Amino acid sequence: MLFNDQFMKNLCLTDIILISGNFEVGKEFDALVVNVLVDNSPFDLFGDNTASELLQRFLHCGDDRNIAEIYVAGRKIDFSK
Repeated sequence: MLFNDQFMKNLCLTDIILISGNFEVGKEFDALVVNVLVDNSPFDLFGDNTASELLQRFLHCGDDRNIAEIYVAGRKIDFSK
């Protein structure tokens, strides 16, 4: 595996990445870059939210306004509005 558990913990990614599969070389990578602080966001933030809480808010209430970037098969997709 390309990223081990300690690497993920050091980057604080264990609370915010939903892993399906693995990060082995040669695998395709799909991802969303999410911005929870975007203007006109469909949800509000209160106090000190953890990364896990922010992810949950996006999953339950977020929409296209929160998506900053899209990657499919490792390539950034231009989705200009």
